[in-house]
Amino acid sequence: MDSLHIVTFTPQSHGQELDVSDKDSFEPIAVALKSGKRTQLNGTSVQMPNKNVVLSSSLPEGQTGTIYLNVPALICSNDKRVYPERGAYEMYRLFKSGVVEQGVGVSYCPPNHRRDTFNFGQEDDQRMISMLINEIAKKNPTAKIVPMGICAGATGIMNTLAGSELSPQAQQNIDAVILQSPAISSDQVWQDMGSSYLPYGLKWLFPVIAPFYFAKCKASKPQKDVLDSYKNIPPHISFMIGKLAQDWVTPTASVRAVEETLITNNHAVTVFESSDVSIKHGFLARNKEYQVRIKQFLVQRKLDHAAASS
Repeated sequence: MDSLHIVTFTPQSHGQELDVSDKDSFEPIAVALKSGKRTQLNGTSVQMPNKNVVLSSSLPEGQTGTIYLNVPALICSNDKRVYPERGAYEMYRLFKSGVVEQGVGVSYCPPNHRRDTFNFGQEDDQRMISMLINEIAKKNPTAKIVPMGICAGATGIMNTLAGSELSPQAQQNIDAVILQSPAISSDQVWQDMGSSYLPYGLKWLFPVIAPFYFAKCKASKPQKDVLDSYKNIPPHISFMIGKLAQDWVTPTASVRAVEETLITNNHAVTVFESSDVSIKHGFLARNKEYQVRIKQFLVQRKLDHAAASS
């Protein structure tokens, strides 16, 4: 587990005594993770606009409310380094923006998130996601688990839900999933990006070149059957899907294929689409309207409960 750079965020309410100033308090977290001294975070707190969040370097245990697991998207694409603070930064932003308010948040940074080992939600990523969800369910048997992911992080979540490595307890505890600009597969992304970025006669080039740049994105199983595998996802799980109308990485047609497949399989699906051209791929969570829709979705599902220790 140490190689995953886990950080757990547990909110605490301080009522009238809370300083509501919006300070950027992420730097101590980044310093601890970059230096390999993650355990120094234990018991420290981060000040948010309307709450304090206590940090831990281990997974939560004995919680009875909602536990969010943030599955990070591609963290590094230009070199072969791992940025251990980036997974925690995504969860920090979710708390700071108010998307997550009362539940416990768990972040991690996959050690394979380097250009030469990035697996795009396939077998390597699925093993890590399954291991984390299984362990969270084991340590918190009555908590509701909500995985959250962007692009390739969403791919990893969907492939894990459709796979066979989640324990029965974990499958039961997963109540809802929040996906932002979900990618069906790396193959589909390469095709979509070729269509978006290259002239008509050269669209074929991107799917040919990209697998050489991201060598580990080649799956051992055919990716053409990914959508069909969604029939294996437990039917009680509800989905919130956020997308951008102008997304060139995961265009609306590809995201719609995910939506329609889930609806066909009788899942409850809530969709939010933004036409704001100022928002780039992977940053929809900054949109205030999207934040409100996520909160509404969580309320409808009776989630985002304070996860008090049992």
